[in-house]
This record gives sequence, C-alpha cells and structure tokens, in this order.
Amino acid sequence: MLHKLSLLQHPNLIDIANAHDCGAVYPLSVAEGMQEGDIFTDSLQDYENVLFWAHSGFAYLSGNIDEHFLEDIYELMLDRTKSNPKRFLLMTRNKYIQQYFESKDDVIEEKRYLFKYSDTKGYMESSLPDGYELKEIDNRLLEKISGKIVRFNLRLKILLAVKHIVSTID
Repeated sequence: MLHKLSLLQHPNLIDIANAHDCGAVYPLSVAEGMQEGDIFTDSLQDYENVLFWAHSGFAYLSGNIDEHFLEDIYELMLDRTKSNPKRFLLMTRNKYIQQYFESKDDVIEEKRYLFKYSDTKGYMESSLPDGYELKEIDNRLLEKISGKIVRFNLRLKILLAVKHIVSTID
C-alpha cells in the first residue's frame, strides 16, 4: 500500500533524492520544495521504498524495490479512478524495474537523455548567447508570456532569458 507523504515530510527525503541513480534533479527539487510534486512510500516508519513524482510527470523510484511496491506503483500509474490527470514517466536504470514494466501491455518504454545536476547550489552568473538578456519577470513581462508555466516555490526569484520576449518589449 502506498502512503502519500505530507509536504512537511518531504525534506526528510533530501538525502535519498540526492542519491538517485537516474538523475537527482526532479527528485531533489520535489524533496526540497523547489517544484511541486508528490512523494510516496510503502511504509510511514521507514523510507525503504520511495516514489518521487514531480508535477511535470517525471517519476523516480529509490530503495530496495520489490514486486509488491511495483504493483502499487503500477496501480497508481493506471489511475483507474481517473483522480489524477498528471502523466507518469518513470525514469530508471534498474533492470528489475525495467523488466517488470516491460511485461505490462499498457506500458510504453522509451529511451531518454540524462543530464546531471550541478553540485553548485543557488543562482550562478553565466554567460548568455549573443542577443539574449536576463531580466526579472515583472507585470509588464508577465503579460507577454504565453504557454503553460509550472509553478515553483515562491521563495525563488523568477528570472527569464528569452530573446523574443525581450526584443518585443524594447
């Protein structure tokens, strides 16, 4: 049985998220509260098996994963009650997990690129390509942005580096 952890419990899993073998960016961002997402475990006493599921749909398993935990994850993925519209993209290198899901007719397997999370915390000065400018999003810029924006933790200062928005304002 899966247990959804409260937001207050998420920081308890930062070390587990940071040690993920298939990229720590999403699990760590959820555990630190930088991005919205859910964390599930099969036990409230310990965190031996953990699912990090980011709002974007990327999902990561950590721990000593067994078939019972995978069955619970599979049921969550199926969303038989249609209570969660969020997609489920499981990222794993674990052959046991891959084989489990390969045996399911309604699961599609795809390959993805993996990018590593920088060890540097916080904002870093970086050079932008020619023609780009870094600006803080204010009301004037916000009105010109279209598309879907995934909400981040409000503690972050949101910055924007988009050439076509900057060029249309000035």
